[in-house]
Formats: sequence, C-alpha cells, structure tokens
Amino acid sequence: EPSVLGYIQDGQYRRFAAKLNEVWKTLARVVDRDVLENPRMHSLLYVPNTVIIPGGRFTEVYYWDTYWIVKGLLLCDMFDTAKGVIDNIIYLVKKYGYMLNGSRNYYENRSQPPLLIPMVAAYYQLKQDEAWLLENLPVLELEFQFWMNNRMINVKKDGKTYRMAHYSVETCGPRPESFKEDFTL
Repeated sequence: EPSVLGYIQDGQYRRFAAKLNEVWKTLARVVDRDVLENPRMHSLLYVPNTVIIPGGRFTEVYYWDTYWIVKGLLLCDMFDTAKGVIDNIIYLVKKYGYMLNGSRNYYENRSQPPLLIPMVAAYYQLKQDEAWLLENLPVLELEFQFWMNNRMINVKKDGKTYRMAHYSVETCGPRPESFKEDFTL
C-alpha cells in the first residue's frame, strides 16, 4: 500500500485511492521478445522493461503519458517500476537520438514534449541514485541536443529574436495509424 494513502483522512477516499492504486496492475505490459527478434514483423518497438500503458485503445508507450505515469508510480512508491519505465525511454533515446511520439515504428518522425529530463529529475529527487544519473547523463544530453538542433526556430518580435521549441512532423502524407481520418480531411 503506498505511503501517500496515509495522508488521506477520509476513509472512503482512502479506500477509493487504494482501489485506484490497483489499476497499475491492469496497465502493466511486457513487450514480447519476438518484437526484438523480428522487428520487421511488428510496428511495436521493443523495450526491455515492463511498460505501463495509458489504457483504453492505447497499447503502447506514449512519451507525454509516460511522464504522468512516472509521477504516479513515484507517488505510489513504485520506484523500481518507475525506474524501469524511465529506462525504457532511455533505451529508445539511445536508439533513435530522441524519444518518439510513442513506441511504434511509424512514430519515427514525430515526438511529444521532451520530458525525459523531468522524469529523471523526479526519480533522482526521491531515490538519489547518483550512479544511475551519471550513467544516463549522456543520453539526456543526446535528446537535449536533438531538440536544440532540430526543433528550434527563431521568432522576431519588437526587434528581439527569441529561440523557441516547436513541434513538427517531417512528412506530407497522412499518419499511418490514422490514414482514413487524415485522408478524409
């Protein structure tokens, strides 16, 4: 039972929060080894640790969602799971140079807001795992440089130039996973 439940005074809310904590088990997945051994047969990307999916129709990792998932795991004292989830993102950044929108091969030209550094910071703040942090600093730098080199634009306003991050997709066609919806626009 997560220690945070001890802060909930109302018994009904505490029981609700305890039940809600059980949902983590239903969202946990392990990527089949066949995805690693036969990547051309799958759109799913392999990651080495347990993943926590957002739920609903989503059956893979999404970058933005993973940030909030890690925050929730840490709040629920699920430190090893949180570290494994972060290590999955690190694994993908090592492979691609940045974290894709999600863990599907058709997301290779897309991302979501870069949240790996805040995820690592949240974990480190609680666990003070300096060896893990130092081991992964080059990966944090790698993703940071991707954003600085590929997703920055200059905006001029009132005689000043501002550097701003932007989100873009380098494609002119519909998204593979939403072809029908995009094609009918």
